[in-house]
Amino acid sequence: MKTQVLREYAKLRKLPKFIKLGSIDDDVCKTFIDISKPLSITNDRNIQMRKEFGLVYEDSKSPLGKVYDSRHIDDLNVSSIKCINKFTEKFNWRFGKLKPHSEIPEHLDPASSYRFLIILSGYCYFISENDSVELISGDVYYVNSAYKHKVINGEYERLALLGEMKINDNNTELLRTKSRR
Repeated sequence: MKTQVLREYAKLRKLPKFIKLGSIDDDVCKTFIDISKPLSITNDRNIQMRKEFGLVYEDSKSPLGKVYDSRHIDDLNVSSIKCINKFTEKFNWRFGKLKPHSEIPEHLDPASSYRFLIILSGYCYFISENDSVELISGDVYYVNSAYKHKVINGEYERLALLGEMKINDNNTELLRTKSRR
């Protein structure tokens, strides 16, 4: 990896592997589930972005491509997710659907932004190196892309809303404050 990329990963590793930011109620989950339904699958967009960062990514014909799909939406209004309203410069919203009893293998994501993971339906286990947390419907988490991580899904299809935010002083301070609680 290039020196600049290594610096980005080192900077992110100063934060915890994951932080619970809050939760949303069933009505908010249902609103976002309804928004996701007519969207087209955009796995190729993820594959291209990861290739640009030099990261390995399974293509849509791989085992991962058979159990997971993403659906991007630009300019998504997320103001109903109150626990993330103070974060600034949020972008790259997408819905991630994971089939029951399936797994997203251990991987790294680009360290060029902070990441949200919001469970809209189902439940899963987010495993980051030697730490894990069960994520249930309504949970809103920051997940640290600088640590190798994987997701193991439960017995139901899991739908999550994923997003990113710029690394800036405001967002970093909010995450540090949340991690001290």
